[in-house]
Amino acid sequence: MLGRGVKESNCHTTVSRVSSFQETIRPEFEAAVRKRKINPINKTEEPYLSASSKFCRLTSSLWVVVFMLCVVVAAVFGVIVYRTTVSALLYAVDQESVKERAATITSITAACINLVIIIILSRVYLIIARVLTNFELHRTLTEWEDSFTLKMFLFQFVNHYASLFYIAFFKGKLIGRPGDYNRDQGARQEECDPAGCLIELLLQYGFVTIFVAAFPLAPLFALLNNIIEIRLDAYKFVTQWRRPLAMRAQDIGIWFGILQGISAIAVMTNASIIAFTSEFVPKLVYRYAYSPSDNLDGYVSWTLSEFAVKDFEEDSVPNDPKTKLFGNVSICRYRAFREPPNSTDPYKFTIAHWHVLTAKLAFVICFVLAVWLLTWFVAFIVPDVPQAVKLQMLREKYLGREAVLESENFRPGASKLTDSASSSPSTRRVESKPVV
Repeated sequence: MLGRGVKESNCHTTVSRVSSFQETIRPEFEAAVRKRKINPINKTEEPYLSASSKFCRLTSSLWVVVFMLCVVVAAVFGVIVYRTTVSALLYAVDQESVKERAATITSITAACINLVIIIILSRVYLIIARVLTNFELHRTLTEWEDSFTLKMFLFQFVNHYASLFYIAFFKGKLIGRPGDYNRDQGARQEECDPAGCLIELLLQYGFVTIFVAAFPLAPLFALLNNIIEIRLDAYKFVTQWRRPLAMRAQDIGIWFGILQGISAIAVMTNASIIAFTSEFVPKLVYRYAYSPSDNLDGYVSWTLSEFAVKDFEEDSVPNDPKTKLFGNVSICRYRAFREPPNSTDPYKFTIAHWHVLTAKLAFVICFVLAVWLLTWFVAFIVPDVPQAVKLQMLREKYLGREAVLESENFRPGASKLTDSASSSPSTRRVESKPVV
């Protein structure tokens, strides 16, 4: 629908035939480039940047972008290490009041640090993106804006979404098992809170498309926010700001490709959230492959594995006084698909684990294919260019061709050429042929 709107707008504003060679060359490009070359279209001498020089500049800019994206990932990893270390230190304090508030203190301080990092990196990225775009020496303003927009989008996307991807897909997934926890510098990795991993996602604002499965009401709040923002911006444009200078544009530029990329990422992310962070797929596997009565009776017991208390690590044994109420417990159960301690391969993944994992991957693939097929079908029945716009474009081409022919006829000497052409031998022979 966005493509149809752009095509209709182009038809009404007569910018559908604007091409890159019709744009004005940037003064910065003319000042920086020393080579000159004849433009094969308008036959005028213009500044020219060789392909090798352009390739070197784009490659250098690309490596800087990749390095800055790695800086974002490193910042997220640093916040994770901070949460793990501070949590371990607070739980090691002898005061019960500190232990009770350890999770809250860690979450608040880590969130503040993450916010400060996002704000600082956003300012730094703005400067770096502008410097890199100027270094690339783009010929036109459209090329400069597209390159700058793409860099800023990549920076901001990773800067704002890296922590959410960690919470959704990695937090609490690689912690190990009782008796063999994965550790980093002696501290256990960060685990999910008992309330669930996705609660933190609900506190985020604006991440509607990619994490809509985590918060289905997010589109509604985004709609209300956009309605209010549109009215406020309209009020500012009409009453508070000076009249802006309007510039004609053929389309929204690189933003259309960015929107398509976000849509593709959103499909993959929502499919992965449904498959890997919910009980939807495991319940289907149990119901149709393991349940004797084709229902969910016994599902919870099927998802739990046994663990021998004697196999606890020395520093991992529960020391909560409340656990003494259970008496002498030798076997406890935890959420996983692993072999029991008395099997030949204790604590190894069972065949059910691989069945569930295969089903999750199959669900992601089927979900993505179904959405893409539906998108293709909608695009097929609703083309980007409306029929009225196609007819209008053909009409404009016809009128343009007629105008060229008419100008040729009114050009001085056109009548003589017409008379000489009509009096040529070939013309006379054609006219002398009888009509069959």
